[in-house]
Amino acid sequence: LTGRLTLSLLIGAAAVAALMVPNFAGYANAPAGLFWGLFAGFCWAVGTFIVKRTSWPGMGLSLTFWQVALALPPILLGAVLIDGTTVLQPGHVPSTAALAATVYTGAIPMALGTATWFALVKLLPAQVAALSSIAIPIVAIVSGIFLLGEPLSLLQAAAIASTVVSLWLALVPKTAA
Repeated sequence: LTGRLTLSLLIGAAAVAALMVPNFAGYANAPAGLFWGLFAGFCWAVGTFIVKRTSWPGMGLSLTFWQVALALPPILLGAVLIDGTTVLQPGHVPSTAALAATVYTGAIPMALGTATWFALVKLLPAQVAALSSIAIPIVAIVSGIFLLGEPLSLLQAAAIASTVVSLWLALVPKTAA
């Protein structure tokens, strides 16, 4: 790692930490949620490493399909465990809107996001591709502001600015002076 990339990683980590600060009390009350979130991030990193190091010509979309398809059973199991057994009771049917939202979320954004991610991982150096994922919460913040009218907090503004600086350091080549 170069000094510039190390600085980029540190600034990116600070941006993520700034977004976590308001939720620290929630993490203390739900340590299992924090653990599973961190474990999911670890699994994502391992998957990124495998995709980067493996040559699967023409397999991007097939890999995306199978990743989304194989993720469905654990997601359904989690839904049953979290929502309780009411899902399994006769007469309990989710609303059409809930079913449509679930299918849409699984079929469109997950598949497009995963396919895009696989393409980025192949095109960019591993460190840069991994760092680019810190922009994901920024998309959520900006979407919340424009689509839901949510306010922009000072911490969120600092996280957005830190993310921009971090990505600039990672992606824009250093010019010779």
